[in-house]
Amino acid sequence: MKSSKLCLDFSDNPKVVQHLRVLSARRRITQKAIVEEALSQYFARDQENDFIRDYGFPEYAKWHLAVDERHSPNSKARYRFPFGDFQNVHRCGLLAVKSRAREFGYHEIEAAAAKLLAMIDQSTHALKNASINSGRSSL
Repeated sequence: MKSSKLCLDFSDNPKVVQHLRVLSARRRITQKAIVEEALSQYFARDQENDFIRDYGFPEYAKWHLAVDERHSPNSKARYRFPFGDFQNVHRCGLLAVKSRAREFGYHEIEAAAAKLLAMIDQSTHALKNASINSGRSSL
């Protein structure tokens, strides 16, 4: 099984879940689809290096769903399945993680991505209902 070297279930890294909840509460979830060109910019090498230099690997890890324990904690190679751009969680990023995990047989990551997507969808639904109930709906 492929997961033997990876810490794949996000429950093994509750910091990722907490990070997602904080970002959701701050409305830092992007729902719109992103063109392929923008996706390539998510984790450009310079952006990653700047983020790591400013915030360190523990914060960098929060933007990834898996840890490859074969690599050092202070190595970018250790962190797998990114789902945001260091500012926002991208729903399409989690959809990509789910798809890629399914493609390569990482069933724990696929399930984790599905749970995080459900959490985002539930949060988004609650925000829309609150907006509608307060009379501020943009619909």
